[in-house]
Amino acid sequence: MAAAPISVAALALGGLAGADLLTRASQLSLSKKQQELQARVRSDQVRAEFEEEERRRARALALANATARARLGASGGGSAGGSGEALLAGLVDESEADTLEAFARRQRQLRDIRAGLALDRRRSLLDQSRFVLDNIPFSPDDLAR
Repeated sequence: MAAAPISVAALALGGLAGADLLTRASQLSLSKKQQELQARVRSDQVRAEFEEEERRRARALALANATARARLGASGGGSAGGSGEALLAGLVDESEADTLEAFARRQRQLRDIRAGLALDRRRSLLDQSRFVLDNIPFSPDDLAR
């Protein structure tokens, strides 16, 4: 969609300058698509890493719970009340805190990816505008007349 204004400007200019503008517009469009694809791939990686980390955390919690229950049972204390229950609740709380921290980290990573893509888009538009203005065979002041 961003290539359309350049294409119209290029057709209006004609000749080599117009061809250069069309080539540059195609390059910018391809670059934009590559940036979007890279951002999408990185976002998918961040999500997959979070999900894998969450599975590992769940397995670790289950193992820690089983180990704590076995120790409590072996010592005759049991996990049904008092300190045994508190110990197991503490394990769950710690795991939930880790999950919230990982979720916040993932959200920051995804936000940074989106912000980077938005910055790349703005830079691309600025580069595109500069290229067009640098290659127009007349002065921008002529447009004001």
